[in-house]
Amino acid sequence: MATVPVHDWLAERIAVTPLYWSDLVLGTVWPLVGAVLARSRPRNPVCWLMLLPAMIGPYHLLAYYAGYSRLVAADPLPGWEVGAWVGCWGFVGYWFATPLVPLLFPYGRLETALRRACAWAVVAVAGTGTLATMLRPSGTDPVPGVPNPLGIAGWEWLHIVMLTCAAATMLGGTLVAAVLLVLRTRAATGTERAQLQWLMLGGLVMAFSFLSLLLDDAEQPALIGDLVMLIGLLGPPASVAVAMLRHGLFDVELVLGRAIVFTVLSALVLGVYAGVVAGARLIAPGSLTGLVCSLSPR
Repeated sequence: MATVPVHDWLAERIAVTPLYWSDLVLGTVWPLVGAVLARSRPRNPVCWLMLLPAMIGPYHLLAYYAGYSRLVAADPLPGWEVGAWVGCWGFVGYWFATPLVPLLFPYGRLETALRRACAWAVVAVAGTGTLATMLRPSGTDPVPGVPNPLGIAGWEWLHIVMLTCAAATMLGGTLVAAVLLVLRTRAATGTERAQLQWLMLGGLVMAFSFLSLLLDDAEQPALIGDLVMLIGLLGPPASVAVAMLRHGLFDVELVLGRAIVFTVLSALVLGVYAGVVAGARLIAPGSLTGLVCSLSPR
């Protein structure tokens, strides 16, 4: 939480990127749940994977330190280059955590060849993206005016590598892990089935929240989208905590069934809406009908 006052103070002096509440949730709630679970299950890698997003706080603070040293202070401060470098890649922890947690949950084991192959693919792609992020010639994400001290001049293509790897892990890897989670849930019984259902429920909360952002109006305040993202990011850690600590407390069957139906219907509505908008813009981009269809519902 120290990032908030530091960000506000520095924003009055230099250009910094906005600080989102969803980042704070990702950097605090996920690690806190991981830390609590690690106390009773220290050998379960799921716990330690959930600690990775804790890097978000130090990543911001080190970038702010570098920004102050380079753009505000009269003389450079010691070690600002390290802060600037970490500020270019310190956010990559969730590239690993988001797809690997559902693959390893709940016991921390990859019990099939397919799950092992997916996990190694995620590690390889996320590792490649991390290396590209470390060496890309760009400014730090929190303070764009501070360059990457290890950025390789002329290697701007590393930015494309970074984006490609991020999409492959966050979208492709997470989608594959979600499909495997559904298949595992159908085959599981007893306590394991209940635990997997809780994780599915948390994943649906995140999926629905992100899906609703696609219907976001361009004129809608950014705070609304940030709060929606915040709610979505709370889903997985909350479900993991319940599943691993108090999985028998509630009956998840009915809630999960309704959540699946609600999410599927929302996706269908979004698909129909996107098709109507695309068709209207294609057939009559300048007409009144095209304008009306392109307006997002309020």
